[in-house]
Amino acid sequence: MENLLVEQKNSFNFLLKKMPKNIINSNNHIDLSNIKIGLMIDDVLEAIKKIPDKSISTVVTSPPYWNLRDYKDNRQIGNEKNPLEFVNKIALVGKEILRILKDDGAYFLNIGDTYVDQSLQMIPQKIAIKMQEQGWLIRNQIIWYKPNHMPSPVKNRFSNTYEVIYFFTKNDWEKKVNFNLDAIRIPHKSNFKKQNPKIIINDSKFINETKNKGASPAARLVNGCEKYTIKRNITASQKEISDYLKNSLNKNNINIATLTKILGEEKYKHKASHWFRVDAGGSYPSKEDWKELKKILKFNDKYDNQMLKE
Repeated sequence: MENLLVEQKNSFNFLLKKMPKNIINSNNHIDLSNIKIGLMIDDVLEAIKKIPDKSISTVVTSPPYWNLRDYKDNRQIGNEKNPLEFVNKIALVGKEILRILKDDGAYFLNIGDTYVDQSLQMIPQKIAIKMQEQGWLIRNQIIWYKPNHMPSPVKNRFSNTYEVIYFFTKNDWEKKVNFNLDAIRIPHKSNFKKQNPKIIINDSKFINETKNKGASPAARLVNGCEKYTIKRNITASQKEISDYLKNSLNKNNINIATLTKILGEEKYKHKASHWFRVDAGGSYPSKEDWKELKKILKFNDKYDNQMLKE
């Protein structure tokens, strides 16, 4: 391994890298297997083509905002003739990022807006819509509030005190990744002791029913307190359970439609099919439903500990 500073032909940019000299493979892609630190400085649309498919876990970028800076380079991003050209160029980079990102990867795009003739151009939102058309999922539009924002002389509107950060992922992302929200959770700042309600009111649509009581936000509000539900410790994947149930259907020579009729169409016509899906719409059978399935399909006890024990 060695540090190299290589000048790119027909360019004032450089490639600074800590990697072997023979990093470009036969497909004209960079071999990332032995790279510890790599810094590529080049035209983004040229450099990104050298990165292999599905090889990057996280992309964080903040490109130049449209019509706010001039870096005296005719290849620069942000100096396009109009906002639409800028949006299309950012989307073009996004299309390449979609290619190089792993299936469980994440893309964070920090982008600001611009005024033209006193009108906000809504550039971040236009980029987000363009990204959706490419197949991206917009997981969040994060507001980056800046307490020490740049002073503004405007007198006929509010000052801009934030920028947008978009959190993009590929389709069906939540089925492949454990999202650790607790790692960034902000502790509660109140100094007051938490008071329990004097009276718990249970008048809601769940009256006389205990199975799902308090499971929804509406139910928690009506109850006037926090409610906790007991969950099963299911370690098998949705696909594993789905395949197991499909095999049981085949052994009994029945299909999902027939199973739904046996269970009761009124209750299960929008429910049973989800047990056999492996996309984001898939779900596990409830404890009670698993017992009914076991009676009908007569499968073994392989998953009973996971599906029946709480």
